[in-house]
Amino acid sequence: MEPNSRHIAMSATKAVVGLLTEILAADGAIRLDRPITAYVPEVVNSPYAAACARDLLDMRVAVLFDATQEKSYSLSVGWEPPGDPATDIQSFLSRLSGPAWPCGGGFAYHSANTDLLGWVIERATSAKVQDLLSEKLWAPIASDDAELTLDWGGFARSAGGLCATASDLARLGQVVCLDGSSGSAQIFPSHIVNGLATGGDRKAWSSGQWGESFAPISRSMSYRSGWYTVDIDPKILFAMGIHGQNLFVDRKNK
Repeated sequence: MEPNSRHIAMSATKAVVGLLTEILAADGAIRLDRPITAYVPEVVNSPYAAACARDLLDMRVAVLFDATQEKSYSLSVGWEPPGDPATDIQSFLSRLSGPAWPCGGGFAYHSANTDLLGWVIERATSAKVQDLLSEKLWAPIASDDAELTLDWGGFARSAGGLCATASDLARLGQVVCLDGSSGSAQIFPSHIVNGLATGGDRKAWSSGQWGESFAPISRSMSYRSGWYTVDIDPKILFAMGIHGQNLFVDRKNK
């Protein structure tokens, strides 16, 4: 790795896409309480039919894929050799069928939520996720270009596809740390970061999928729009990827 080498952020990408979604909501471009079927009618007969964008952002959809569906999902994102015929994320989500999964309960993590969120974003804005990320976050903040991996159909992998330099990921973290500001510029509204830090449901976390496994860190945590919050002092916001891609934000100490 060189200083300008891009490294895949894996699920830390969810925090970046979550931040983008909050910015779009603040701009009035998307409504987080609106049913996702209003944006993506292709999933109206799927188990996601009862979900809204906020449910996807906060991992509060009781997703349950069987083994065959999990394999199909893994193939659809384009990170494995394609099946026969090759499929993509949108095709996979469109073919899901069955009764609606419960929403708004305990934290239940699944990457498909954020990939579906990317589809919602594109329908709400008539723009590509990668173009919105460039306009709203990367161009104003970063020193180097980033990349976003695409599936077989050319659709962005919102759940884990961001490839960026370590320094630019740190720059993004510093803007979050400073409540959306960079020098004299306000990149996004300051209230968004406070919402990430305080808006998560602590009960949903403690009763959810990872409440006990994260208990050695803290029993007072939450998850909001792809960001984890630890309430013990200093109150840390962090993004987390599966292979050690972590971004920690300490707002108290800046």
